[in-house]
Amino acid sequence: MHREPAGDWHEGWKAHVARHRMAGGGFHRGHGRGGGRKGALKFLVLDLVRERPRHGYDVIKAMEEQSRGMYSPSPGSIYPVLQMLEDQGFVRGREDDGRRIYEITDDGLAHLKENGDKVRSHWHHMPGRSWPKASREGLELLDDLRRLFGGIASSVWRTADDPEKIRAIGAVLQDASRRVEEIAGPESEGPEGGEPEGEGSTESEA
Repeated sequence: MHREPAGDWHEGWKAHVARHRMAGGGFHRGHGRGGGRKGALKFLVLDLVRERPRHGYDVIKAMEEQSRGMYSPSPGSIYPVLQMLEDQGFVRGREDDGRRIYEITDDGLAHLKENGDKVRSHWHHMPGRSWPKASREGLELLDDLRRLFGGIASSVWRTADDPEKIRAIGAVLQDASRRVEEIAGPESEGPEGGEPEGEGSTESEA
């Protein structure tokens, strides 16, 4: 297994923990390739608004439901995306009882149709959606990982100025990662062109 030099690992962890704290952990609830993928959030939010007009909190709750609680974006990540989509003409906003409701435009529908493969891929890789037949034990372990990650990040942060401890922690994590990969076996990709269950289809309604 490839191991990065201790110095590179140390610097990478410091940057990662700093980003985690600045973002309030919004992209780290659950582990997987879902919300953190570049450009994913824009397409997922737009596709949820396609289902029905939504306000920001409704989008957040829909993300949580779609990921079975494995991914919960922060308001600080969702509202700027909604504003960006409105600026791009893909959604339009209106005030309703003190809340801003967003609905998709014809340009937004066309954008989803043009990027259908990307949208399906982003939905497939969202944490919690790639495991439609996950056991109760599997889902509980995934939730435990969120707490474990927080504890590990805190420990690394406390010892970030001690290269010897950082190297020791890094060796433990690398070994644990290798052993978990050996148990799990190779990752299997979803069916080509397949679409996860539930929300997230990209077919526009007539």
